[in-house]
Amino acid sequence: IVIFGGTFDFFYTDINLTEFSEGKKNSVNFFHNSKRIYIDAYHPSLRGIPKRLLEESIERTRATHSWEYREMYYNDIVEAVKQWSK
Repeated sequence: IVIFGGTFDFFYTDINLTEFSEGKKNSVNFFHNSKRIYIDAYHPSLRGIPKRLLEESIERTRATHSWEYREMYYNDIVEAVKQWSK
């Protein structure tokens, strides 16, 4: 499991993504195969979670507070890993 904390763009060309499938879990994009998952994320304590990234989650839960956005973001990462590990 590799979680890029805002650095995915720096490594994108070094990773052969032709061997990976692409996925999305609300606010998180990821690339996976049977051995690895790369999660394109950022460290939410460095900046607020942009509302535009969570529009689907916000509509789903009607969350309005920053901590709720963060919780959804964290849960999206966990759910992406769970989906991959099945």
